[in-house]
Amino acid sequence: MAIHPRLTLQALLCAALPAALPAQSPLIDESFLTDRSYVMLVPPAEAATVLVCIGADSEAGAVLRQPGSAALQEALTQDWTATARCDAGIAQLRIAGPTGTAQQNFPVGRHYVDGIARLQSFDVTAVIRQCAGWFDSLPDACRSAPEGEACAALEQSFSFGPGAPLPGSAPLSISASCVNGDIAPRQITPRLELRCLHEAICLAAF
Repeated sequence: MAIHPRLTLQALLCAALPAALPAQSPLIDESFLTDRSYVMLVPPAEAATVLVCIGADSEAGAVLRQPGSAALQEALTQDWTATARCDAGIAQLRIAGPTGTAQQNFPVGRHYVDGIARLQSFDVTAVIRQCAGWFDSLPDACRSAPEGEACAALEQSFSFGPGAPLPGSAPLSISASCVNGDIAPRQITPRLELRCLHEAICLAAF
């Protein structure tokens, strides 16, 4: 006959309890943020799109007709998203570009910044120079009298961006000073769709 040991009260209670569940990890893991400082400048979803009308001056040289410098500057201005994080606290955020460097200071204890910065993405003079160079490359007869049969190409489109920056236009960069040191600048090349037109066809475009 088999002999069964007598179960104690403690053993009976333990047998009635469900097995302990394994510890669950948090839904959101924030450990990667520890001691992590960075800056980021996110470009607009769309490239800046600009039309520039170029005509000939009294010496058949290229000159800007439309738009005016102020309107062109506005067309080259876009909304960028600026983000910065300093584990020890942010002291200052800086954004440099074609118009120079802008900066903003922050109170002690601020660790994270995220917002919209309205920035001029390209240098106005560089844009005009690009279209003026195209205009000057046209045959002499087409610059002054574009009605000839050889003057069919009275416009030219250019695309600029990462890997193909607009000549003469400084890229944008973002940097920051943390309480315990600086974050090196991070450079971004903006995107531009530029269409240069001879003044003879400008009225249809503007």
